[in-house]
Amino acid sequence: MGKRCARGISTSEISGASGLTAIGAGLLFSLVLMILARLRARRRGPAPSESRAQPWWQKFVPDVRPLMPTTRRERWFFAAVAVSAGICEEIVFRAWLLLTLHTSLGFDGTTSIFLAAALFGLCHIYQGITGVVGAACAAVLLSALYIGTGTLLVPIVLHSLIDLRVTILPTTRPRIPPTQPTGA
Repeated sequence: MGKRCARGISTSEISGASGLTAIGAGLLFSLVLMILARLRARRRGPAPSESRAQPWWQKFVPDVRPLMPTTRRERWFFAAVAVSAGICEEIVFRAWLLLTLHTSLGFDGTTSIFLAAALFGLCHIYQGITGVVGAACAAVLLSALYIGTGTLLVPIVLHSLIDLRVTILPTTRPRIPPTQPTGA
């Protein structure tokens, strides 16, 4: 019997050949979905926002692009939020949810991981289909790291680093004032 992590899932439940095969297949399937979604988005190209049909879920989700940091001060605040999200989401989705799915609801280890990953992905629906699939893939990896290492610290650090990339790599164009034409 493998060691138990956070009073729940046994490492032997996902470390066997069937567990690793399921995790690998899930990651591969998610990667293919993400690639197909990106190719489809590129093929469409930019379309005028007036004529483009809005997905049903955007009616319920606000546009978060204006929240992305652009100034140095905003980046510091965003860094604090990123670390906080890394800590809180790992506690909720990796520690608590995996434990609840496995012990209270009776799902096996692999099923618990994929259910938690699906819920984690759906919580990122505001990022579009690519964000949902990417978050679900990341959740599978973070769950495997949590169970494999027996500590929540590794997924917390990795999750925080993933979220911190926004402070380093800007996702929006910098605000540059328009230049005045010079008289020639």
